[in-house]
Amino acid sequence: LLTSIFFTSASGGIFAPVCMTVFAVFLHWQKFKVPISIAAMLGILVIYSNVNLLDSNIRDFFSPWMIVFFNLIAGLLIFRFAMYWDALDIKRIGRQSDTAFWLHLISAPMIVHPIFSGLGLMDKNLSLISSVVLLVLYGLFTFISLIIDRRIFILSSMVYFVHLIEVTFSEQGLGNFSLGFTGLFMGLSLLLLSGYWYQARRVVLKGLPEYIQAKVPGV
Repeated sequence: LLTSIFFTSASGGIFAPVCMTVFAVFLHWQKFKVPISIAAMLGILVIYSNVNLLDSNIRDFFSPWMIVFFNLIAGLLIFRFAMYWDALDIKRIGRQSDTAFWLHLISAPMIVHPIFSGLGLMDKNLSLISSVVLLVLYGLFTFISLIIDRRIFILSSMVYFVHLIEVTFSEQGLGNFSLGFTGLFMGLSLLLLSGYWYQARRVVLKGLPEYIQAKVPGV
């Protein structure tokens, strides 16, 4: 089955070019150590895998849930890899931290989107329970972002929070105001992120065990 995924699908014809591209990026990393290179290699492989999973000859073997699950697991693995690079440069002064940044940049959407879409939180009609779940998840990703000192999880989940605002306004017959309020919310959120980020991190880190604090950047 795995062989058929990579060789017999419609995108099987680009298997060799994909491998050559990944190998070329790997050689570029070995020579120049450009931080984005590792994320680029993994991103190419993830995109290629998704193209194959969505191919008409392959998707009969998988339900949509399995594709969502695949992306979630891949995102978690890349996130773990990003944390490995972060741990090598806790003070954020070397290329290890830059490498981790790019890995977080691709892992966050791969984690956030499967969770939110898998729970049906992108539907036009959100129930009260779904709205509460969405808010809890948004708070959880904000908490994670503060711990690891990476804003990408907040930005990735903010899209779904904006969706909740738009749905709420539409249900109340205030659809014309949703765009303005959404812009106001995003502007205030970004302002708070930049102005009170370190104060919020200080509060969050105080409540964490010392062994966790030792693995993340200090304040």
